[in-house]
This record gives sequence, C-alpha cells and structure tokens, in this order.
Amino acid sequence: MISAPILNYPNALKHIIIIILENATDILIERDIQDARISISLLKNEHEYNIQICDNGGGIIVEPIENIFEIYKSYKNTKGLGLGLALAKDLSNFTQTQLTVSNTSEGACFSLNIPIN
Repeated sequence: MISAPILNYPNALKHIIIIILENATDILIERDIQDARISISLLKNEHEYNIQICDNGGGIIVEPIENIFEIYKSYKNTKGLGLGLALAKDLSNFTQTQLTVSNTSEGACFSLNIPIN
C-alpha cells in the first residue's frame, strides 16, 4: 500500500464531508426513499485524492446544479437555512480543494478533489 500525505486542513475537510452526509441523509428522509443508500469512495492518483459521496435520493432538481452551493438558498421542503453546502463550498475554496456535484441515474454525487502535497 502506497500512502501520500495530505498537507491540508483536516478539520475543514471533515466538516465538508459531514455537511454532504447530513444533506444526503435529509433528502433521503424527506423523499421517503426505500432502500436508502449513501456510498463513499476514495480514489487516488499521483496528483490527488478524490472522495465521492453519492446517494440514491433522486438527484438535485436545481438548474444549473451549481446553484446548490448558493448561500441562503435551501431547496429542502422540510428545513434548511441554505448555509451548509455554501459553507462546504467556501471551505473547499479555502483549503484549495475542488468540490463539485452531479446527478447520476440514482441520485446526487458530490466529488471532493484533494491535492497531494
């Protein structure tokens, strides 16, 4: 097994991941998804780690999808101040990581690219 250091802000990265997981959980509950799933994968190449967090909640119904990161915009029916994903995006910019989102055939998939230093 080959390891590579991540010289970054571990607490900020942890918060980004927690925010994404909390949002995925909220949407799975809100939409009453049967057989709800959240998958987390970690990939590594010579330049970066890639963490993917995907759910089967039906996807993000915002156009363009990047608007999901706007502050004070919540697209949840039940709750939300519109701070979580905006904070996650700001933290990713601060830590010089890249946070993106896309829809898959089952749901939303967030991707966090972390440079290897």
